[in-house]
Amino acid sequence: MLKLSLLNCPAKFFLAATTLSVLTAVGCGTNSNGPAPGNPVPGQNSDVSVLLSSSSNDQLVKYQMFLHSLTLTSESGNTVHILSSPQEADFISLNGSPEPLLEVSIPQGVYTSAQASIGYTEFSCVMFSQSIKTENYSYGYVPDKFVTVNLSGPITVAGPSMMLNLNLMTADSAKWPLPCGQAVTTADFSITPTFDLSYLSASSFSGEMTGLQGTVASLDQLASSLTVIAADGPKAEPFTNTVTTGIHWVVRVNQETTFGGVNGLADIAVGAAVDFDGNIQSDGSILASRITVLDNDPTDLSLAVGPIEEVMNSEPVVVQATRESEGPLVSGTADLISPEMNFDYSNAKFKIWAGLENLQKLPFSATFGLDNVVAGQNVLITSHTPSMPNAPENPAASTITLVPQTIDGTVRDMTTSGGFEVYTVALASYDLFPELAFSNSYQTSPLTDPSTVMVYVDSSTKTLNSPSATVGAVLRFTGVVFDDNGALRMDCARIRNGVAE
Repeated sequence: MLKLSLLNCPAKFFLAATTLSVLTAVGCGTNSNGPAPGNPVPGQNSDVSVLLSSSSNDQLVKYQMFLHSLTLTSESGNTVHILSSPQEADFISLNGSPEPLLEVSIPQGVYTSAQASIGYTEFSCVMFSQSIKTENYSYGYVPDKFVTVNLSGPITVAGPSMMLNLNLMTADSAKWPLPCGQAVTTADFSITPTFDLSYLSASSFSGEMTGLQGTVASLDQLASSLTVIAADGPKAEPFTNTVTTGIHWVVRVNQETTFGGVNGLADIAVGAAVDFDGNIQSDGSILASRITVLDNDPTDLSLAVGPIEEVMNSEPVVVQATRESEGPLVSGTADLISPEMNFDYSNAKFKIWAGLENLQKLPFSATFGLDNVVAGQNVLITSHTPSMPNAPENPAASTITLVPQTIDGTVRDMTTSGGFEVYTVALASYDLFPELAFSNSYQTSPLTDPSTVMVYVDSSTKTLNSPSATVGAVLRFTGVVFDDNGALRMDCARIRNGVAE
């Protein structure tokens, strides 16, 4: 377990090793509280897919964490190392959207505890008061006493394959003085990671992944597969200089896979930026239903994912609150120390996420471009700029793609329009749309009501966790948000239970 000296860390950071007891395992079945199917067979192993996710409201713009290790201990005292090397993830990006961390083979048996060590951790909030203010709170790594453990029962590992989901309860995992942006000391905030590990029943997760993004590390034409490095690519952890490998996904294609931006697998360049949907297989790979190439030029390619903070008119610059990033522009710890990134949009191509198949059916004009980009929208930006420190202050954006985001809000009204159910969703005052409504100096037509999003739901929308879509319900909606002549409208892909505001 990693140990650091306080002499190597500013006073703002706490340096202490963290041991996290994880909850319970996840089997493949229909009983959300039941054990994995079958009984453990001594000497046999199960393939376990480990996923990460979070349950968050909209208070934080970022919650970044370095996971150093993850270990299971059986009832007989045997230990299994699940995570063998550090990995980094932003959990706000994972709000209601599980993503695979890794696949590991685990001896079948009953495991009664699990431990994880957590390194550098940082969360951020944003507010606008005459100017944009981003406040970052961070620990060198998290003390044991600040980690909450929720163990619901022993982990039964049995059968050929299982899934294990580590879910961060964000509202319980960070405390800071409100409103965001106040000058504070370390005594005024705390980082208290609180995890749940719950069974992924068919009602909460079918194994289908949507909107996974990253860069292509390799291609295997014979195996009809490619390896993708997740958008949170390799990172150097502050103070330790430990460089993560980045989360890697093996993505397989078949005759049912559709392609966008290219004709097929053979046309994809190693290093290209891609976005894809698919289903997790028993071996941990993802069978892609769709692969869209966002930028097929690997030369000095960087990508950055996160919400827009501001679009300037004094100069052609878009400011992004970057959550996930990789490439030469963010080598080292640049994206950790300075979570905002500025891009010159002069020659950028504006695109819309290709995972939507009903754009033409929506009862409004679903467009995205410089004339209706708005602060709060989630975008993936690619750039072809040499590495720091030689990069310009405002690197040129090559593409700006409107991608899905999750909003947490209260249903105020329910109607229908053009074959869609339409939910009027009220946002909390701290949500980025109302918070940054006056920061977009380019916008000639301001939002008429930045605290309200009209959410459009049809048969393609997946309803998970059995949420009750009634007036007054707090729900999480994942989809693409458009600015339609000053009104915010979401084409909704997924609905989950909400998080208390």
